[in-house]
Amino acid sequence: GEAMECAASLDVLKSRKLIAQQRYEQGIQLLEGVVAMLTKMI
Repeated sequence: GEAMECAASLDVLKSRKLIAQQRYEQGIQLLEGVVAMLTKMI
């Protein structure tokens, strides 16, 4: 759902060199945490 869309947006920003690698990795880690929490709720 939305988490995958956010990850895709981060991928685009990274590929266009609009965000730093560290910021990209932080964003992906945050999304992974959110997805993990949501799947435990189901």
